[in-house]
Order: sequence, then C-alpha cells, then structure tokens
Amino acid sequence: MNSGQIAAMEEASERANNVLKELIGGGSDGETLLITSNVITPTSGACVFPVDTTGGSIINLINVSNYRDGQVLFLHCVSSSNPVTIVNLAKGSGLNMAIATASGANSVLDNPDVFISLKYSEELNLFQEICLWQPD
Repeated sequence: MNSGQIAAMEEASERANNVLKELIGGGSDGETLLITSNVITPTSGACVFPVDTTGGSIINLINVSNYRDGQVLFLHCVSSSNPVTIVNLAKGSGLNMAIATASGANSVLDNPDVFISLKYSEELNLFQEICLWQPD
C-alpha cells in the first residue's frame, strides 16, 4: 500500500466512526438544547438530546443545519417541572423543519424518562416521529 491509499483508508475509517457515534450508545448525550423562538438546533455528533425550557417550552421546528437525510434524534426534557411540548406540523421555512407526530396531535415530554424519536426526511422537508416512549 502506498501513502495515498493509507490516507484514504484512514479518512474512510474516520467517517465511519463519526456515523457510529451518532447512533444510540455511540457516545454520550449531546449538549442540552435550548429552545429559541420555538426552534431547537441539534448539533452533529450525538443522537440523544436533553431539552431545557429556559428559552420557552414549545418546540415548533427543528433547524437541520447540522443534520443529514435519514438521521434520527431522540429528545427528552431536563426535568419533570419543565415539560416540553412538541407541536405537530408547525409552518417551517429555510433550514427550520416541521415535526410530524404519529398521532397528528402535539406531544408533551413531561418526564426525563419520556423520549420522542424523530427521523429527518429531506424529501418531505420535515421530521417524522418514529416513536414516543413513555415508562410504565
């Protein structure tokens, strides 16, 4: 192998590792997301994000500047005293995408153990709910 081939293999390995880190268990929770004007902006490199309601308690849209088609994210509130409402199909624009809940109604994350999983669809220009998980 020459040095160019080795460099190409190292780069491919690094890209694969970055994708694996975005899967559940691939790394720790992402940074706590703050709601700003009813929008959250997840960073890349994680798939599970706690949401703080300091800036508001309603999420209408998710900014996709750090997301790719098909990527999944999980959201949960930081504390039961600060629930987060996920709004179904709010009007989005630019990089701010709407959320389609499975029930067609707004969802509330009212316990840190309640998670909503969402998959970004570039074709549909929105996040689709996969599951709302609530403990027994």
